[in-house]
Amino acid sequence: MAAGSVLIIGHLKLGDVVQIFPAAAALKRSRPVVRIWLLGQKSPVRLAVRSPLFEGVFVADFPASFPSLGAVNAWAAAIAERLPIREWEGIVNLSHSLLGARLTDLLRAQWKSGMLLREDGTQILAGNAERLLFGSVAARRLSRLHLCDIYTLMVQADRQAELPLIRATSEEIRQVRQILSSHGWDAQTPLAAFQLGSGGPQKIWPVEYFVQVGQQLSRIHGIIPVLIGSDDEKPLARAYFDQGSGEAFDLVGELPAELLPAFFRVVRFLITPDTGPAHIAALSGCRVIGLYFATAWVHETGPYGDGHLVWQVEMPCAPCFARTVCAERPCSRMITPDMVLWGLARAGLLGHEGATSAAPPREVESVRLYQSFRSEGGYQRYRPIYPDGKTGEDILAESTSDAALEIVARGLRSKTELPSGTVLRGVSQDDPGFDGATGLWELSRIARSASKECAQIRRALLVGRPYREVQRLNGKLQALDAQVSRIGDRAGLVGAYLREALRLLPGDSLFQLAAEAEEVYAAASAMAASAAKRLAAARAGAESTRVEDNDDDVGKGSPEREHAAVEPVSDPAG
Repeated sequence: MAAGSVLIIGHLKLGDVVQIFPAAAALKRSRPVVRIWLLGQKSPVRLAVRSPLFEGVFVADFPASFPSLGAVNAWAAAIAERLPIREWEGIVNLSHSLLGARLTDLLRAQWKSGMLLREDGTQILAGNAERLLFGSVAARRLSRLHLCDIYTLMVQADRQAELPLIRATSEEIRQVRQILSSHGWDAQTPLAAFQLGSGGPQKIWPVEYFVQVGQQLSRIHGIIPVLIGSDDEKPLARAYFDQGSGEAFDLVGELPAELLPAFFRVVRFLITPDTGPAHIAALSGCRVIGLYFATAWVHETGPYGDGHLVWQVEMPCAPCFARTVCAERPCSRMITPDMVLWGLARAGLLGHEGATSAAPPREVESVRLYQSFRSEGGYQRYRPIYPDGKTGEDILAESTSDAALEIVARGLRSKTELPSGTVLRGVSQDDPGFDGATGLWELSRIARSASKECAQIRRALLVGRPYREVQRLNGKLQALDAQVSRIGDRAGLVGAYLREALRLLPGDSLFQLAAEAEEVYAAASAMAASAAKRLAAARAGAESTRVEDNDDDVGKGSPEREHAAVEPVSDPAG
């Protein structure tokens, strides 16, 4: 066995491979002596060849389809035979392809993570982080799990990556400047990158919108757009120049992926849909302005790091899947050029001329502006900055996702400390499993706050009251305490739902988890408010405090409370 050697089987697209970098960097930071190898197709893994994160890169062809399971087995065996290492410490399959899954099962390793495909065609999920990834697919709207964070858990790293992760040499920067100069660029003129295309037609922003933004940047702010993209996106570049009269440089098809990090060191910012160059720019230290709609969901694949801006369309049908995208795509036109320009000015990216006090654009229903940041736990997050403020859906989604991440992370960090009776085991003895109830810290905090209130009420009422009245009230308060205990039990039930969501595919039970979590929030909110009311009455010296009959229903899940709006509950301790 090659001690300390981990093989990552990569995706088939450039952007997906780039999003592996934070996981590789986190693993290196956790274990500096580990040697990481990457296996993938030639074009997507080109950037990894020059990265110090990887010991080496194996290139293989990954056909889009196979005529039979036997063909998959034969192709995987041929690749395995060519690999110089026969036994690995760990193998992580991030490809989500049948070939990658079969290869992961075929190779020998101490531990494995990701999808495995047995010789007889049986598919198995190895590792809790992979279950989390697949389990959240059916509830993407409520997911706040960034792909890079899930990958980090899948490689069993317990530290987060530090940026920038992709660096450019001075020679590469010189080459980029030379290419731009050949197009007539004056080195003193600021530049903005425009990525016109995307991995699929459903995520392309209208070219005429790019034209309007480009004209404003060049004519008013002196910032010249630079069009970038692959050869396949040259028709979009031609359409840009056919529709616009503003100044711009056309580098579509000219910049190889290896020079993109250097290019993003030269330009001021990048305006782009959800695509590979967006992730390269973010990991290279360039500010990204993302245009997310249709299948793109900022919380899953937004630009990694701090300070990026993303306009996200949140129609009731968002985010959709490639197989369900409608022909009309009204979401593609909901992010307007005025919105993009206002976001640039707000972020201070237009220079002195852009630092105006212009009024924000008219609020459009279902369109929000997010800014990226790292949470206290080190996870990638996006906060809404326009319109400002979180919705009930935001609160529910964040608490559910944070609990899920914490559960999996604790399972990785505390393998021997988990109670044996509540651990969900994985597909092998080396799979650590996790305790489903341990990570629900937010729900537990709410329940503890309500319980603390009840205890304070009891102490207040027991001071200077007649014995019989105290006995009567104390009985009521005992019932109240029992209801608080039931809230704690319900939090444990949510943990059970979460375990089922990770165990079952495609993860329909995550919807049950969300509904149950919402009910717990509503019940805990009502309990805390009721307890605070009684405490205030007791402290005011009221003659008696009556407990209404309908209070006994708190926490039982009545229809009205099951669909109550989710609100944050502050600690009411006085």
